[in-house]
Amino acid sequence: MNRQGDEPPDFWSQTFCWGSTELAEKDATSVRVRFKNTGGKRYVRPELHVAYEPTPADGTKVTFAWDDAGGAKTHEHVVPAGKGATWTVPTGKGTSTKWVEFEPVK
Repeated sequence: MNRQGDEPPDFWSQTFCWGSTELAEKDATSVRVRFKNTGGKRYVRPELHVAYEPTPADGTKVTFAWDDAGGAKTHEHVVPAGKGATWTVPTGKGTSTKWVEFEPVK
């Protein structure tokens, strides 16, 4: 590689690595990834991206939290697997969404 003037000896401070593996348990709910460094460099901010195929039989529980004229409220609805759904969230006047949570359900 051509050097461009005054540069530190390790001017490229980013490292990219990738891999893939089959999980021993097909229905695992968590995995542990360890970063190992034999090159003597510090990991300042390791980052991991995981891609997996979700179980098609899972539905989704959607929970809304909001404030309105009547105070703080939440509402839950389960969307069945493989199907779209519409429903009404019973909000009042002056609604302000606080958060929305999506959770898989079997």
